[in-house]
Amino acid sequence: MECMIETRASMILQFIDGLRGDLRVTFEEGTSAAWLYDLVKSHVTKLVVCDPRKNTSMREGNQNDKIDARRLTELLRLNHLNPVYHGEHGLRSLKKNWCAVISRSSGLRSEKNSSRRRCVFS
Repeated sequence: MECMIETRASMILQFIDGLRGDLRVTFEEGTSAAWLYDLVKSHVTKLVVCDPRKNTSMREGNQNDKIDARRLTELLRLNHLNPVYHGEHGLRSLKKNWCAVISRSSGLRSEKNSSRRRCVFS
């Protein structure tokens, strides 16, 4: 199915909600990839954000949006796309947890040094 819709959350979700069956969606990595990924993820069966430069068939022949969309669809159907994006929330939580670990290890190091000083001066 081919369809051009406005790039607004309400329009995209309305379109997806009107479809039936297992929905598998792919789109190219770009400036709106994070937003679109987070918007669509819970509404589809499979979602792949890909880097078209990594697929040799995407670099061959004529290129325009329609041709690229058909090639991406075929590659998704054949399971030949490698995901390059896994969601903004995963990255945020990873960063948050990493910062907590670093902060805690710094605190433990300070406590250890402090207790050593107390033992020496006692």
